[in-house]
Amino acid sequence: MYIKNVLMLSLVICSCIFCACSDEIPEQIQLPDLPTQPIIVLYDNDVHCSIDGYPMLVSYRDECLSNTDYVSTISCGDFASGGLAGAISKGERIVEIMNYVGYDVVTLGNHELDYGMEQMFNITEALEAPVVCANFKNVQTNTYPYLAYHIVRYGEVDVAYIGFTTTTSGTVTSLSDEQGNPLYSFMRE
Repeated sequence: MYIKNVLMLSLVICSCIFCACSDEIPEQIQLPDLPTQPIIVLYDNDVHCSIDGYPMLVSYRDECLSNTDYVSTISCGDFASGGLAGAISKGERIVEIMNYVGYDVVTLGNHELDYGMEQMFNITEALEAPVVCANFKNVQTNTYPYLAYHIVRYGEVDVAYIGFTTTTSGTVTSLSDEQGNPLYSFMRE
């Protein structure tokens, strides 16, 4: 019930924001029918290669799926470094585990850059889930290497998962080339 109320409130707020941006005020706001089952979002954050938590996540997700068809598994980043499995493989073994788990959406944490820019792109390309990061920009081409968001449909309701990565990190060693020319930015402007 709580999720349904929060979802309804979120839809009303979004509708009001969109209406406020429009010159025309609709006579009646049409909200989608809410799913008849609860929506459950399981997420991890700052796992830092702690591989023992993945079996528990899968087990809990399977338990949730016995109660609803609407279960998503999300990674909020910082999965690729911090433990032995990540250090030995520069994050590649963790991505293999994540692919086995079956994430629906993944965003970057600042520690995905610990093994360098090229390795970050290697591990995110190996992920089978969509990778989202709205604020990571290639400054030379003025493009964004990752999607800003990914939409998951739960019945008649679409939910957008938006990814952002922190702009302050002592671990981001370089977003520039060897000559110091900026290549990427976490859009601080």
